[in-house]
Amino acid sequence: MKESQTLRGHIVESEKDLYRVNCEVDGDQICIPCKGRGAFRDKNLRPYVGDLVEITRRKDSPEGIIEEIFPRKNLLLRPPVANVDQVLLVQTIEEPSLNPLALDKTLVSIEKRKLPILLCFNKMDRACEKDLEDWTRLYRSIGYPTLRTNALTGEGLDPLIQALQGKISALAGPSGAGKSSLVAKMTGLDVEVGGLSSKILRGRQTTRKSCLFKIGRDGYLFDTPGFSTLSLEEIEDTGQVEDFFPEFRHLNEACKFRNCLHRKEPACAVKKALDQGTIHPSRYRSYLKILEEVEASRSY
Repeated sequence: MKESQTLRGHIVESEKDLYRVNCEVDGDQICIPCKGRGAFRDKNLRPYVGDLVEITRRKDSPEGIIEEIFPRKNLLLRPPVANVDQVLLVQTIEEPSLNPLALDKTLVSIEKRKLPILLCFNKMDRACEKDLEDWTRLYRSIGYPTLRTNALTGEGLDPLIQALQGKISALAGPSGAGKSSLVAKMTGLDVEVGGLSSKILRGRQTTRKSCLFKIGRDGYLFDTPGFSTLSLEEIEDTGQVEDFFPEFRHLNEACKFRNCLHRKEPACAVKKALDQGTIHPSRYRSYLKILEEVEASRSY
């Protein structure tokens, strides 16, 4: 009987019923093609990219079998990826111009999923320095780690790569923000991101598949277009909206009314903070607009 070995690793690519699992073998990181046990189908289980799994393979075979899927910390479904540690949200100040409401809606969508956020302003060379500094200062003051990059020259990429190490990061951001260029610069691969295809590992166009991009020594990045829009149905009631604006949270108890929506109510701590300049007008406008849209969606 051929000797077999048991290994652990993360699924870094899936296509139909085939998976590639990144494992450490004799001190080297290698990707092992694997299939899942038929027992998974019987239990209505499916391995996903990002899953930590245990595999077995004969030492004389290049392929393995996924024997066990370890418990997940989370699972995103559009497209599916497991065990996400943070979201890398890529934006631009110019080309395309920043849409503060769209950015804040995406932040709300991520906040609702209780995931840490790393904000990156790409194409920093296209932006007015004052505008870039103002928007960076704003989002840093809220508590979001904020980096600035130029994917074409590589400026600012070292801090970004460092911030991705040891984590599975979901990549999000609007079309035109330069996500493909960032991934290509960090990986050295000719890639196309967007949730539909990628030229990676096999070097050819394939059918729909999901994969993690290896960043640095032990960082992984996954494209997640589902974060680009906020479904208002995800917010159960209007009182929840403030929960997804970090700078509002500590002010709620200081409002006169417990169910204050921070709109027309008297003795509102949020409006007082707005007048004092500790809440930015752009963020307050986004809050009101999202609140209005949630109310409208509840009227149907």
